[in-house]
Amino acid sequence: MRQITKLLFVILLVMITACGLDWSNPLDPANGDIRVPKLVTGIELSSSGQGATDKYIDITWSELSPSEADGYFIYRSRSFDGTFELIVELRGAEDNHYRDTDRIVTGAYFYKMSSFVYLDPSNPNDNERLEGPLNRPGQPGIVVPK
Repeated sequence: MRQITKLLFVILLVMITACGLDWSNPLDPANGDIRVPKLVTGIELSSSGQGATDKYIDITWSELSPSEADGYFIYRSRSFDGTFELIVELRGAEDNHYRDTDRIVTGAYFYKMSSFVYLDPSNPNDNERLEGPLNRPGQPGIVVPK
């Protein structure tokens, strides 16, 4: 009986002392310990003119500050609700322009973008970064002329 009483006392003591520990999640944005990547806005598309032999699509967006993003991901699809594949990763928040020249032919193109931040900006590591929200699926889109 004394053994059970001692055991219950130890369990109670552990429970009481554990309540005083800091159980906060270091990845919780409310903690303020990490930066949260922002939504990329103001995305605009323009394409090479009609009859151009080297076709391209220019993508511009509202620039985020270095405190809001460390870079951007750009995804592309040939249909509004199709599969979007990553076409480029841009490092550095000061960029707000990209020219897509990869296999551009006449027809429709749709883009999505997101920003990312490194968990430790002083030691950038691709395995330790957070990707922000994507803009609306399939928005914006453009048709490249013949």
